[in-house]
Amino acid sequence: MPKVSVISTCYNEELNIIECYETVKKQFQDLDIEYEHIFTDNNSNDKSADIIRVICKKDKNIKLL
Repeated sequence: MPKVSVISTCYNEELNIIECYETVKKQFQDLDIEYEHIFTDNNSNDKSADIIRVICKKDKNIKLL
């Protein structure tokens, strides 16, 4: 079970999701802390959810709601 949960809400953030993901991941890796990063998509009409789904497949710490 993760020690920390981070929640990022998204609405049409396709240009920012990867940077957000990488920044959070690096911080927790540097601190050596178990975490989960939960993205909530607020019915975006861009590719936000698709981008997050791809990340979820690669990284078990990432979840999409």
